[in-house]
Amino acid sequence: MTRTTTRITTAAVSCCVAGLLALGAAAPASAATSSAADPGTRSSVAETVAGTPSPGIDGIEVRDGKRYLVGTGIPGANALVDPLNALARVQSDGRWSAEIRRDVTSFSVRQGLGGLVSSPAVWNLGDAPVPAGATPPPPAAPDRPVVEGIRHADGRSWLVGTGIPGATISVKKNYAGIWRGTVAENGTWQVDVSNDYVFRSEVKQGINGTISKAVLVAFNTTGDSYGGAEFQLLSS
Repeated sequence: MTRTTTRITTAAVSCCVAGLLALGAAAPASAATSSAADPGTRSSVAETVAGTPSPGIDGIEVRDGKRYLVGTGIPGANALVDPLNALARVQSDGRWSAEIRRDVTSFSVRQGLGGLVSSPAVWNLGDAPVPAGATPPPPAAPDRPVVEGIRHADGRSWLVGTGIPGATISVKKNYAGIWRGTVAENGTWQVDVSNDYVFRSEVKQGINGTISKAVLVAFNTTGDSYGGAEFQLLSS
């Protein structure tokens, strides 16, 4: 058997298996899911652990032509690996592994033991190993986008501004619904708001699962004065 090691990161955990994860129950969600450890050992460990630490993620191993995400944890605990949706048992030597059956470059792993579930550990392809118990801080919320005003082009009216490349821009309508756009690589964005007006709109940008505070604007692209001025920056 040959063994080589490379590296990878983590994502969010599926709710449908959260109960099994917390209870430490075995489930054949992956070909790499291991057999259950002694329940007595699991109970004694749970009694001495105030909270469940996040698992460790070492990287990728290749065994007999198959790729596995491997890591460390508390013997008898379960490691739920997303987006593989694999539930792997931590063995008596403190190791777990989950077979990688499709191309994935980002991983999220939680550890469950004694009714408690850890925060996720996240590992991306090329990252250094994540030690057990180390949970990276949540990403900081992005700054508010810059809203520059209304631009007219190609017979349309666009709310325009700048932001973080790749971020999603959301522009709230008067009562329900949202216009959305994406910040281009050059840091600019535009959202089509033709023939409409909003007396108080919240403009936000979101990236990496976090959303900024709002910039408040008002605009009127109907061409009628009853809707107010074409653009007003209410707060930034």
